[in-house]
Amino acid sequence: MKSPPPTVVLYTRPKCGLCEKVLEIMAKFQPEEKFVLEVVDISTDPQLTALFGHDIPAVFINGFYSFKHGISPDRFLAKYRRLKAFRKPDRDVRNPGADYGKVPANK
Repeated sequence: MKSPPPTVVLYTRPKCGLCEKVLEIMAKFQPEEKFVLEVVDISTDPQLTALFGHDIPAVFINGFYSFKHGISPDRFLAKYRRLKAFRKPDRDVRNPGADYGKVPANK
């Protein structure tokens, strides 16, 4: 059985210039790397607004909290390639008990 493609989630809000730059960087790599790119507007959800506040853009790769405030193309691609083989169990980011800060060690 084929594994589902890796997922990259960008948490953003309207009129966030830095968020638009991050989205542009990730979209550049999407066709070649074949990941699912989800964009979530935190302003539509009070829990997400409280969770992220001004710490956007926030990027999760396969459930791992990977970046906030910005990325370079090289850093995004390196971290994406490191995490694409790993998956955290499906959990809602709004779960306050979730451990989103730890990523697997380099192999």
